Amino acid sequence: MQRIAFTMRIKPGTEEEYRRRHRQVWPELPADLKRAGCQNYSLYLRGP
Repeated sequence: MQRIAFTMRIKPGTEEEYRRRHRQVWPELPADLKRAGCQNYSLYLRGP
């Protein structure tokens, strides 16, 4: 399986907003990702 990574920066002080928005997955997202060929994905928040 090929693993692809994407990194981005978020503005300082917006970490909690990032966590809040990623805590609850949209109901249709898992099926959409599977249809797009994504079998496994992970999100990481890397500290400074």
